[in-house]
Amino acid sequence: LKYIRKTENTQIQGNLLDCFLYTNSDYVMVLSDEDIPNNEEIGDTISFLKNNPNIGVFKGSMAAMPDVTPKNSIINEDKIYDKGYDAITSFGLWNNYISGTIYKTRVLTEYNLTGIYQKNLHQQIYYPHVYLEILMSAVSDAAYSQKILVFEGAEIVDTDPEEVNQYQGQYSVGSRLDQFIALRDGLREATKLIKQDFCHDPFFNAYFHLCLKYFDILMNSNLTLHEKQYID
Repeated sequence: LKYIRKTENTQIQGNLLDCFLYTNSDYVMVLSDEDIPNNEEIGDTISFLKNNPNIGVFKGSMAAMPDVTPKNSIINEDKIYDKGYDAITSFGLWNNYISGTIYKTRVLTEYNLTGIYQKNLHQQIYYPHVYLEILMSAVSDAAYSQKILVFEGAEIVDTDPEEVNQYQGQYSVGSRLDQFIALRDGLREATKLIKQDFCHDPFFNAYFHLCLKYFDILMNSNLTLHEKQYID
């Protein structure tokens, strides 16, 4: 195991960057604090990815531990999306929960995606991995799998009064609205990776999918939370 001591809290966006800056591995899988890796299935998945080098980013399924009420658990269908518009709109935009996502580091290096991500780090506060996966989907195939790579553990709640907003921040109306701008810019960069000359149709069609996603989150998934915050 390799542990990295940091001199400051760089938040999720900086921690995700460090995963790629400090690794010598061909693949990186990221876990949330409370979740547990399913090592046997992870090993089989790495073998699958080595036999399918066209796949640059891969999302496995998640099941809850026996004593845990499922919150983020999901069983995906096996599906591979072609790089470009198909992968961006069907995969890149949708993976809000990072646990169980595997990244191929060669893709990051070959297309300088780590550098692009680092340059725009300050704009991607709440869902930096979605931004990165949009970029990766532009240049490599993306895949979902039924394989359970992660077990969902009990939620860790920060009770520090100085950090009362740290968990709900990404679920607030303001942060959701920010995604219309931050990920819009990410889509623009991804479109330029597909074709050097900016192509309007893929960009606007992808942005339409992004708007549908966040309107659904605002008015459906997070509606109860917003009502509790007295937001009409």
